[in-house]
Amino acid sequence: MLKVMPILKFLNFSLVLLFTLSFVVAPALAQSTLNSDISSVYELSETDAQEGDILSSTSDKGLVRTTTAYDSHLFGILQSQPLMVFRRVDNKGKPVGRNGTARVNVTTLNGPITAGDYVTSSDIAGKGQKATLSGYVIGVALTSFGENDGTKTDYTNTSDPKLNKQIASGTVTVALKIEYAELSTARSTSRLVSTFSTALFQNMKDPNKFVDVLRYLAAAATVLVSLGIGFFTFSRSIPKGVEAIGRNPLAEKAILFSIILNIVFTILTAGIGIAVAALILRL
Repeated sequence: MLKVMPILKFLNFSLVLLFTLSFVVAPALAQSTLNSDISSVYELSETDAQEGDILSSTSDKGLVRTTTAYDSHLFGILQSQPLMVFRRVDNKGKPVGRNGTARVNVTTLNGPITAGDYVTSSDIAGKGQKATLSGYVIGVALTSFGENDGTKTDYTNTSDPKLNKQIASGTVTVALKIEYAELSTARSTSRLVSTFSTALFQNMKDPNKFVDVLRYLAAAATVLVSLGIGFFTFSRSIPKGVEAIGRNPLAEKAILFSIILNIVFTILTAGIGIAVAALILRL
């Protein structure tokens, strides 16, 4: 009986310890899962980015806070204390979450966010919003965020002052999955046109790429004009040549020679247009 008592005391102590840990450790683990499960470290080119900001990748500046709605270059969420981090040897950079769950900075710019809504980027630097159109998203909201949550802030639209309003800003938990989401509300244009216009206007905002955009547009216009002139000339020469042969069979060889010349000139016109476009791209 005396030998059994120490064993019972040990078992009681173990049960008390486990019961205590369930209240101390479990909330801590639950809190840690609000951040991305596994994050890698990347260097950021700007110092104003805060935890929870949405980042996008650029060819010249690296990772920056996104400033475009439905950004096609979405990369991840800036984190401070993820559950696990793959750090660099030089210990530079900051953790960026791309999968798992994360707290994301959002606003009610596009309306209140409810659990299950897609979250995408907005024109407010680093801040997300509810996705209501088909486009690129950062993931799905696991919690809700309404007009009465977070803090109030004034939104200023630089292109249309009528859109200025007061919005709420805060954070929501998001299941990260960067993808193109097809929503029930379609865009006013097709996906191809929308993607092209988004990429075009993003490059137009970059002064270093503005000249490149103009060169591409000039080259495309040159090719289209040359092909249009050539096709218009060719399409007119064929019916007139056939009609002339029917009226004057004796001049068939001369008329055929004229048609061939028109074809050659058409090809030369298109070739000159393509050559000029190539020169424009090389400038």
